[in-house]
Amino acid sequence: MIYRLIGDNRKRGLEWAVPRLNTIHGDWSGASCLILERDGDITAVAVYNHWYPLNSVEISIASVGRNWLTRPFLGAVFYYPFKEWKMRRVGSSIAADNAKSIRFCEHLGFVREGCIREGAGPGKDLFIYGLLKSECRFLGETFNVETESTRCA
Repeated sequence: MIYRLIGDNRKRGLEWAVPRLNTIHGDWSGASCLILERDGDITAVAVYNHWYPLNSVEISIASVGRNWLTRPFLGAVFYYPFKEWKMRRVGSSIAADNAKSIRFCEHLGFVREGCIREGAGPGKDLFIYGLLKSECRFLGETFNVETESTRCA
């Protein structure tokens, strides 16, 4: 497996991820992507968007199958915002009726911080989740993260 933080291939990451994301975000102009590839095919993309001035960024993950969910990739997903970019918090906005994404987010350790009533459209609430650096369990040596394009075992 190969994962890399996208620089010049940012467009490719967004073109793959955005149609797969169940999100209301429409402006991806400031987004960065972390791509996971297997045999040249993308299997997951973490999209970092909506950078906030108080050291916070929103994250969305698009994937296919389950083979992408590895310790090194999860380590990389959180390494960049917390270690490389010095963020204190990562957030995620999830439609209240998206039970699968809510379970996944909570399994990763995110905490529901609030609800924007009808924030996902008429009659659809939007839950706001956050994970502080001090709460993130994916930053230790167990997750074997390096800072450049890396082959993962």
